[in-house]
Amino acid sequence: MGKRLWQLGLALALITACAPDARAQSLHWQKQDAALREALEALQQQSGYEVAFHRSGLRGDVLRREVTWQGVSLFDAARTLSAAFDCQFRAVGESRLFLVNTPPPPVAETTAGPYRVRCYPVATTSDGQLVYSLLVDSNSEMDLEALWGIGTHWRTLDSLSRPVPVISRPDQPLAVSTFFRPYVNQWPYNVRLAPLDGYASRLRELTGELLAFTRVRPVRLEFDLTQAARVQTETAEGVEVRLEGWERDGDGFVVHTRTTWPGDADLIGRGIARNLSPYLVDAQGRPMRVADDETEIVEDQSARNQCTQRLEFASFGVVGMPRRLVFELLLRERPLRSIPFRLQNVPFTPNGSPPRQDPAGVVDPAGGTLDVRLSLPAGAPGDGELSLGLARKVGARWDAWRWMEVVPDAEGLIQLEGIRAGVYRLLWRYRAGGRSLLTARTPVVVTVRPGKPTSVTLTT
Repeated sequence: MGKRLWQLGLALALITACAPDARAQSLHWQKQDAALREALEALQQQSGYEVAFHRSGLRGDVLRREVTWQGVSLFDAARTLSAAFDCQFRAVGESRLFLVNTPPPPVAETTAGPYRVRCYPVATTSDGQLVYSLLVDSNSEMDLEALWGIGTHWRTLDSLSRPVPVISRPDQPLAVSTFFRPYVNQWPYNVRLAPLDGYASRLRELTGELLAFTRVRPVRLEFDLTQAARVQTETAEGVEVRLEGWERDGDGFVVHTRTTWPGDADLIGRGIARNLSPYLVDAQGRPMRVADDETEIVEDQSARNQCTQRLEFASFGVVGMPRRLVFELLLRERPLRSIPFRLQNVPFTPNGSPPRQDPAGVVDPAGGTLDVRLSLPAGAPGDGELSLGLARKVGARWDAWRWMEVVPDAEGLIQLEGIRAGVYRLLWRYRAGGRSLLTARTPVVVTVRPGKPTSVTLTT
């Protein structure tokens, strides 16, 4: 049987928990034994966003939970429902939400400041690149909205401590934004990696850099449309909105506005859409979202930015003439701050396949681990590259040298995981700044045992 799409209609009856003059984006609702659909009806009616999900397959559709909203935002309401009903809110366009099941546990996660970074393997491309989805969330809406993009400091090491090319690493700070938020409570970014040779089974570490605004200030501006004046101006937090006129257009409404804000700041909409579109509210407190808009933005960092809009509203669900025009915005202030994060033990094989076998070489998933630390003399740069050469003893002779380029991790450890058990001679060369600085004079002999770590310190 095919999946059935369940979509809520905008009910014309008021929810009794919401007073007639309640703010459209300040959600109020409470029920002890609520079904998911009841909560979504309340969410939809008070926010003005459409909500839909597939009836078959959504785990939360059969649950009943206590739900309490006491003047919360869309962010907090969605977060409450996600936790209670095991679901995730995704946006489909600028005014529609779609519910899906919460994804399985991530393959790796970490904390970075006020953020939680979760890693999910997504796909292997036709040219062999591995794509990972990073989902960043926070308990604070303002912290999540502070995220601007990613920085240039990315590094990935595989289980043999070899650097893995990060294809998606930008050469300069990169803003990551869309016209609407793909997730109500999460900030997504996809990382593309280029596998080396298939011998590594995991990533020892994936380090990256988030960039966030220093401060986010919510801005709310309201216009009383019952006044005789069609031209009004409201100001808050350095943001000025001028209502330049509005009129009825058939069954809908058209509004003309001009918004200005400080040139060194960033201004986005709050809710699903990041544009500066407001919403209308009728006499009974029901919101009406923008159906279409014409927007022109002029940015001037030395003065003030300006956004001129012609906004069309559909009248579906709204009775009579609108009473208020409401802007809910977020003013984001620079400078940007760096938030580094480090994920560990990330699976690193295409499509979950086992690592490639190396019967004639030094790599064996059933082997041991070689932990190498390099002791550098005083004054030597610590951000160089290390070449390790391994020659395995086969009978009474030494096999050929096998070299690999490795990088110490954040703790200065070079860990070679899955080295075939046996006796090895070890040579090394250390380079920094494009030139060779240190070289081993004589080989070091080490013994690797299956399933066990072997430690060695390299000195000059």
